[in-house]
Amino acid sequence: FQVNSANAELAPDRKSFYLTFDVTEGPRYKIGSLKVVSSIRNLSGDELRKMVPESAGDWFDGTALQEGIAAVSKRAQDLGYAFAQVNPIVKTDPAKKTLDITLNVIEGPKVYIQRIDIVGNTRTEDKVIRRELTLAEGDGYSQTKVDQSQTNLKNLGFFKDEKITTTPGSTPQQVILNTKVTEQATGQFSLGGGYSTSLGALVNAGLSQNNFLGTGVNASINALLAQRGTQINLGVTDPYFLDRNLIAGFDIFRTVTDSYTASAAAFNYSESDVGADVRLGYRFNAHVRQSFTYTISERNVYGVPTGSSLYIIDEKGVSTLSQVSQTLTFDYLDDDLSPTSGPLATFTTDFAGLGGTAKYVRITPSISYYIPLERVFGSKDWVLKLSAGAGYLLPIMNYQDRIVDRFFLGGDTLRGFADGGVGPHDKTSGDSLGGKYMYTQSTELHFPLPVSHDLGLQGFVFVDVGSLYGVKAKYGPVYDSPTPRVGAGVGVSFNTPFGLINLSLAEPVLKQKADQVQQFRVSFGTRF
Repeated sequence: FQVNSANAELAPDRKSFYLTFDVTEGPRYKIGSLKVVSSIRNLSGDELRKMVPESAGDWFDGTALQEGIAAVSKRAQDLGYAFAQVNPIVKTDPAKKTLDITLNVIEGPKVYIQRIDIVGNTRTEDKVIRRELTLAEGDGYSQTKVDQSQTNLKNLGFFKDEKITTTPGSTPQQVILNTKVTEQATGQFSLGGGYSTSLGALVNAGLSQNNFLGTGVNASINALLAQRGTQINLGVTDPYFLDRNLIAGFDIFRTVTDSYTASAAAFNYSESDVGADVRLGYRFNAHVRQSFTYTISERNVYGVPTGSSLYIIDEKGVSTLSQVSQTLTFDYLDDDLSPTSGPLATFTTDFAGLGGTAKYVRITPSISYYIPLERVFGSKDWVLKLSAGAGYLLPIMNYQDRIVDRFFLGGDTLRGFADGGVGPHDKTSGDSLGGKYMYTQSTELHFPLPVSHDLGLQGFVFVDVGSLYGVKAKYGPVYDSPTPRVGAGVGVSFNTPFGLINLSLAEPVLKQKADQVQQFRVSFGTRF
């Protein structure tokens, strides 16, 4: 590949230039041989060779080779050789159109962290930054840990910019880590409106401070008022409770979901939930964490219209919930806010029975996997997301499960169907009754739209699969089938200052007789 010439020409409007590059592509070359030679003790060339994603016989790919060199260099740096170098030597065979490549890994001195300097934090306390760093004074240098520390700082959301660099220490075997941050506003007042297919027209307002007094504590109060529901929540979370590896917090909430009769016959009652919870969590490492939550609330089913299902009429009134939950999370996403690669798995169990009227065990595992397609399409906005989930409800202590305990499926959880439109239905009234057993799977491809990236618009296509079943027929016949339902469609997401808005158009591919269809859907970022 050769650039023969480059010319600049003034545009007719005299406001811009046209740049023209004349290039000769030349013949393509294949890899003749590729080997890695290491001078680092206990780090063989064979081990490092596996990190280079090219082999003999492949077409030469400069990007893949650079990725391999970076991976080899990072591996050496992780062993404390901060100044290790990878020098490629390339021999060209024009006759065979091949390249013989040798990567020489030069050791350099092993390096330790002498000191960590933090600058730029005019509001955030030093300890808030330091606890996100995975390195400490005296540790051996590790590029992976430096990268992870920078990612941790980015995920805080406290800073506009964060950089970790090194400078030589007082001896050749020591370096100084310079952590430089630029503060940004972490308090936010939001006021917005929109429309949700589930809730109708809505207005949401919130006041939050993600870095209260520079301590890293998150405090917020949010309210959502909609045609068919309201939600008020006050919450406080300390990510390092008592300066230990503990996440603690509490919430006080009130949720009212009014009758859905205006938009779908699947919900012919109203429901309120008023209560509080306390939370305590622990990080096992950078990717695995577990949290425990105790929730106490009063639930009320009311406003049941005349002629509704006997299953719903029998369950109207007040019930109390005293529930202990745990959630185990495995998070290997590359970015918490806009993930493009990696898996995220959660396993949640709920136990209700320590007081209250509800007595059950509920299990809800879920997993998502993001696959970047940048190398295929040339843009990081091309991402394939695979996700799956399940739900299992087991009543205990001779308790008969109620409609407020069960799972519901449809709407955002199975597009192409109405909220609660999939699953057990009363054959007489058509009302949705919820179910004890659920499974879902979704395949979603995100791609960029031909508009400015600053607009926050992105397209997606999807296929959703799922089913909900398991209701005891005690008042009459019930539609109840574990047969999978399938919905497929396209959509557009719009990232606004007030939240994410999704517009989707879906068609039910497989459905059952009692299922309720909803092809067009508007989803606002704030959900019940």
